[in-house]
Amino acid sequence: MTYNVSENWSAYCGFGGGVSYMDLSVNSIAPPLGLVLSASGSSRTEMDGVIQAKVGLRYKLSDQSDFGIGYKYMDVLNTSYGTDVATHLFLLEYNLRF
Repeated sequence: MTYNVSENWSAYCGFGGGVSYMDLSVNSIAPPLGLVLSASGSSRTEMDGVIQAKVGLRYKLSDQSDFGIGYKYMDVLNTSYGTDVATHLFLLEYNLRF
């Protein structure tokens, strides 16, 4: 969803969900990470549900380009590691449409 604040400025937000595929390989484990795997050199793969949300602000440079800043949050739900895996991204973006 986009909201035009003025002729050149626009704010956006969005949310969604999906599936994440994780492939984790561990060469060594050093305490106190708290990550529990069966042994060093082990590997796991799994698919889990994901939710995400984003917000930001863009400045229109021309009809084909804009510059902006934003924030994106993504959470991988109910992993086999016993916890959610959350990601926070702070974005500096340039968009070119052709």
